[in-house]
Amino acid sequence: MKLFKLFICMLFLFVILNPVEGAYMSSMAGEIPLIAQKITVKINNQIATTRIEMSFYNQYSYTVQPNFKFPINESASVQKFTLTDSSGNVFEGKIGEKEEVKSSFDNAVAESVMPAMAVQQKNGVFETAIGSIAPKSNAAVILEYCEILPYQNGKVAYVLPLSMQDYKQSRNVDSISAIIEIKDEKSIVGVDSSLFTFPVNVDRVNENQLDIVFELANLRPERNFVVSYELKADRMVSNLITTRPAENEDGYFLLIVSPQEVFAEKDVAKRDIVFVVDVSGSMAGEKLRQTKKAFEFFIKRLNSDDRFNILSFDNNVYSFNPGLLPFNETNRESALNYIQKLRAGSTTNINQALLDALSNFSPDEKRTKAVIFLTDGEPCGGVTNINQICQNINNANTNDIRLFCVGVGRRLNTTLLNKLALENRGETLFIDESKSEIDSELMAFYKGISTPLLVDPVLEWEGIKVTEVYPKTLPNIYHGTQIVVSGRYSDIQTPRIVLKGDINSAKQSYPISAQFKEKSDDNLFVSRYWGKAKADYLQKEIDAYGYSASKKDEIVFLSKKYQFLTRYTSFLAVSDAPVEQVAKPKEPVNKVVAKNKKYPASRTIATPRAMPPVVKQTPAKPISLWGAQGFMPFAALAVPNFRKAREQARGKACASNIRVLLGAIEMYNMDHAELMTVIDQDALVQKSYLKAAVQCPESGGRYGTIGDVSKDGIIVCSFHGTVNKEETEAYLNQPVVYENNDVSEFNPAHEYRTNKSQRTSIFAFNKDHNYAYRTNENTPWTVRIWNNYLSWVVNLLINIPLFLLGVYCTYKIIQFVCICFYIVFIAPIRYVFSLIGRD
Repeated sequence: MKLFKLFICMLFLFVILNPVEGAYMSSMAGEIPLIAQKITVKINNQIATTRIEMSFYNQYSYTVQPNFKFPINESASVQKFTLTDSSGNVFEGKIGEKEEVKSSFDNAVAESVMPAMAVQQKNGVFETAIGSIAPKSNAAVILEYCEILPYQNGKVAYVLPLSMQDYKQSRNVDSISAIIEIKDEKSIVGVDSSLFTFPVNVDRVNENQLDIVFELANLRPERNFVVSYELKADRMVSNLITTRPAENEDGYFLLIVSPQEVFAEKDVAKRDIVFVVDVSGSMAGEKLRQTKKAFEFFIKRLNSDDRFNILSFDNNVYSFNPGLLPFNETNRESALNYIQKLRAGSTTNINQALLDALSNFSPDEKRTKAVIFLTDGEPCGGVTNINQICQNINNANTNDIRLFCVGVGRRLNTTLLNKLALENRGETLFIDESKSEIDSELMAFYKGISTPLLVDPVLEWEGIKVTEVYPKTLPNIYHGTQIVVSGRYSDIQTPRIVLKGDINSAKQSYPISAQFKEKSDDNLFVSRYWGKAKADYLQKEIDAYGYSASKKDEIVFLSKKYQFLTRYTSFLAVSDAPVEQVAKPKEPVNKVVAKNKKYPASRTIATPRAMPPVVKQTPAKPISLWGAQGFMPFAALAVPNFRKAREQARGKACASNIRVLLGAIEMYNMDHAELMTVIDQDALVQKSYLKAAVQCPESGGRYGTIGDVSKDGIIVCSFHGTVNKEETEAYLNQPVVYENNDVSEFNPAHEYRTNKSQRTSIFAFNKDHNYAYRTNENTPWTVRIWNNYLSWVVNLLINIPLFLLGVYCTYKIIQFVCICFYIVFIAPIRYVFSLIGRD
């Protein structure tokens, strides 16, 4: 048996302010219950390392191929993942490129061994597939990940995802145990015990250490386990962590800087800030209501020395005031009234809105300047070219203004927003309005940037060489937040680090204690954090400037070397023990489904009578005007070419629509346990996988499915067929299920069909097929008489005289043209030659 050394990674993490839900496993058969969890957490100076061991049990009497989905914090670094098979053998996951890992996974499944694979489907979401779990046996997944915990207003929060509230698992978990060790150089003031939903043991070891232990049995958790502890921080503090596994290579450092919690008003930087809100038509309704609520919060959180303005825009830009206003009670109330009166309008002119916002700032003011820009769509008014918009904003931003971009919804131009923020020293926040409260996320975002305590910070390094420092541009340091800097170091002499910045034009300087290790295997997670920080920076550049093969290759290299997941890599682990492949017992099926394996199971028909009748209605033959070709016969050669070009364009558009539908269904099935087996555009639009229902470009064309599209089924068009001619011919006369549950034979009407005698109405069945459907003949007798007897006679009576008339007219036209040519060209030449001959 071929031995693969790899295995899948995966788990999930947490989101602090919006708790995530616990991990779960499912298959097409149903739930694969979680039976035990063993958790170990070590938090050292706000850096948490979590190890979770989860055991799952296949309760069925046949082999299953389950999926394991989980959320994970985007900043977390998965550093280890293992698979334990039913024999107790442990296999460690390794990082590989997605395509290679998928191939290894498929090969392992084919060889009846037990693989597991984890991939990143999108930011913050990972999906794990375990190839096969034998009947009545266990599989264990172990995940270890590292993250920097969020720090706000002196409090640190850690979330352990345990919630099973929204999952289908009916049975309780046999056991859940956890040991959480918290250490910090600052004093730990206390723990918020009100967040605990079950008994826990909190042991204060000393002023700088707490231990939390709990053990639960026969429980189905309804909430996540949250630990929130408070630190004493009355000054700006820093924490430098280093590691250097190889003395002949550069080391790695991680620097965390947290500002003081106690400060005077003079310690807060004065701000000029402009709020820009999208009020285009797509913002109407609940989205605009929540946005208004958030912007009211923004205004109320302004500081006494701040100046502000509000701009709203659709295709035009509307300003609360011609320029910046000081923040006082009068201006605050006027601003709140202005926000309440905002109404949704027309299109989205992003370029002009940002240019008008930048024009509010004065170049000679020594204040920190920022624009908070919120939109829910793409530029569709004024300048719409992304590169041109970015160039215009960069040229206009001559006052070092930071641009914070907030995108709401799924129809965003994320490339534009990422690029604007990256080139203007800002940040981006993307909010999915279907899954979160817009106002709460906006408020949390604004809290983090509302009170600047150090503006334009820079780090000065002396006595040591540092390279590849990320982030390349440090953000402002705000009250209740922290900055994290990582990089490489070498040439250690007498290192000295100084953090410098401005507060209201006054220069500030903060020395940082620096001890860099010549050789150490401690804190190896620092190297992984640096590798992920560099990969994240490269990914941001790809998101902003487009795909780059060299950057993608470097991200893959970093991912493999430092063992963390990216969009382009996956974890894979494979047990070499064969898995007993027991098939699921077949359920009774009716005749219709048994006769055609391509028929989707989700549309099983109980009895033939329940199926709607298939109507055969032959359309009346149109009168052909082929006799018109007698008029200028050469024109008849060009007309079919124009018609053919139009039909080809419509065919390509239809093929593109089919690919869009397949992609939308694939994304839907990745996100939902109950798979979509036939087209349901209403569900796809409702869940925002499609912007709008897809229509065939040919009048009367519609889309249906042959087979189960969650497996090997296909999408077809009643007019154009499938995406290629060969596949269309292969599926002829197969039953198609359309979106309104109408069933018909696949017999596309497009004239590229090789055998035109097979072309019938798209609603008709071939009588040679013994399906349990009723076929109703519904063609009127007048149409049948016309088609069978009269149409060809009338066509001849009209077109023969028309053709003869056309030939006669063409002859006369050609004769007239020849006479004109003779008079204009030939006759003058003959006359000239006759004069020459006389001479």
